[in-house]
Formats: sequence, C-alpha cells, structure tokens
Amino acid sequence: MGQTPGYVLDRPSVDDVDQFFAIDSDPRVWTHLPSGRLTDEEEGEAILVRLVFVGRGLTAAQLDATVA
Repeated sequence: MGQTPGYVLDRPSVDDVDQFFAIDSDPRVWTHLPSGRLTDEEEGEAILVRLVFVGRGLTAAQLDATVA
C-alpha cells in the first residue's frame, strides 16, 4: 500500500485481529468518542473481517458466503 519513514502501511488482514482490538479498545484512541471504543473481542473480529472483505470489493452476500 505505502511506506513512510519508519512505517509500512498495508491493508489489514484477518491475522491482525489482536493488534486491531488492542488499538480500538484503547481509551486514549477514543477520547473524542468514548462510546466508540471496542470492549468485545468478538465484535472487534467481526468488524475487522468486514473491513478486510469490503476492502477487496466483496458484496455483503459474498461476505456472508465467505465467512459461513
């Protein structure tokens, strides 16, 4: 995707679920909207899966078929 000094930017994958939850559950990330903070790991995983597959251009029907 891209690269900056000290960082490699790439699209998330389902393997990133632990890092995704760690960031999105951190209260410091959500000081602007505390109610947006993730508190449920399964919900975080579901959000990440949707982001990964929507980023690949899949429709909701294709996503349901892929996850099932």
